[in-house]
Amino acid sequence: MGNCCDCLNPQPDVENPDPETRRRQQEEAALKRQQQAEGRGVKDPEKLKRQQKRREDAEKEALKHGGEGGLKWTVG
Repeated sequence: MGNCCDCLNPQPDVENPDPETRRRQQEEAALKRQQQAEGRGVKDPEKLKRQQKRREDAEKEALKHGGEGGLKWTVG
């Protein structure tokens, strides 16, 4: 039958990687999860990237050429 004491069947020691290796692995896993989440529900990821780049470029141009829109705020 089964033993209820782990001391009779010792498990091999699990070696933990050094902190730098562990940090790098965690960072890679996080980046992979982030990329998967960004691509979820998108049929054409390249098109989405191009649209985002165009939008960012348009915002930079708007800031460079005046910064303010055509609307004025008046109180009264």
